[in-house]
Amino acid sequence: MNTISSPYINEQGEVGVVSPTVLATGKTNQYGSVTSINSLRFYNSSAYTITLSKYDASQNTLLDIYEYQLSAGDTLIDTNVYQLSTNDRLEVQSSIASTNYFILGTK
Repeated sequence: MNTISSPYINEQGEVGVVSPTVLATGKTNQYGSVTSINSLRFYNSSAYTITLSKYDASQNTLLDIYEYQLSAGDTLIDTNVYQLSTNDRLEVQSSIASTNYFILGTK
């Protein structure tokens, strides 16, 4: 039986506050060897701080990309393109619970 999977990432959820939330992981698959994240959005109805980091598997390092302090009701829209090689990952942390995220990209 063949499993059909889409090459596109179109996901949403909530960021946890206890540990980082993994937004995407780079995988080698039938669509290519690099996962590409094209758009990130974060929203909370309360004031919050959002921190985005990238784990580089080849270097075994975690690099903070940015940290923003946002007012209540602000939406952070990030249209930078993040290329994730095999086992790389994007992680996000929020200062408060119920921060919503939405990501777009290709596997």
